[in-house]
Amino acid sequence: MIVRLITVGVEGAVNLGFIARLVKNFDVDEFFIVSPRVKVEEAIRYAARAYDVLLSANRVDNLEEALDDVDISFCSSAKTSKGNDVLRSPITPWEMAEIAAKRGGRIAVVVGRESTGLTRHEIRLCDLLVNIPSSAQYRALNLSNATAILLYELYKVRRKEIPRIDADKNVMKLIKSYMKAIVFSTINEEKKEDVEIALERILAKSLISREEAKNLLYVLSKVCNKVEGCRSALENFIDRKSRY
Repeated sequence: MIVRLITVGVEGAVNLGFIARLVKNFDVDEFFIVSPRVKVEEAIRYAARAYDVLLSANRVDNLEEALDDVDISFCSSAKTSKGNDVLRSPITPWEMAEIAAKRGGRIAVVVGRESTGLTRHEIRLCDLLVNIPSSAQYRALNLSNATAILLYELYKVRRKEIPRIDADKNVMKLIKSYMKAIVFSTINEEKKEDVEIALERILAKSLISREEAKNLLYVLSKVCNKVEGCRSALENFIDRKSRY
């Protein structure tokens, strides 16, 4: 497992410096800083012996670029929904760690701004949303504290021998493309986004084997052939590098 930590729009030098320490504490492999609102150089004084983490961090302008090449991504947020908002339906940090361990590959953990957190658009870019359960009296955690909890959960599972579920990456991409095309061709506009998000979340949580993934793809392709407009819609979603 390769762990990539991505911070988006960090506003405080103290938090950014402390997060740099966490990168070393928990053996994070890759560190991306997206559009910080503080000068990275100001955070060096708070990073102590992890100052080199800040100096060598990948600095990019948007989350899309930071998520390039990851196998599964987890966005963190203190704002959740009990069911009426599919986008903000979360999993716990320990569920995140279990999924990541069995999925393997390059895992991205995304944490956002101290004041407003991640936007809906940014959360939509991730495969799953993670929320850290906390007291109803005060739910919001400090950014660096929340980051520590998430990284610790991943650190624990990386030290264990957990059998991986090794479904082919290209097959999984095709499954997602077929699902999008079927939703686009069959679901009314009002429900389309919610259904698409729900199916993508189900797929992200599913720890399916290589053979199971191939059979699911086979069924979806047959369904798409039967649905009017699905094949033409598929052209808008499919990754031409991973045609089946």
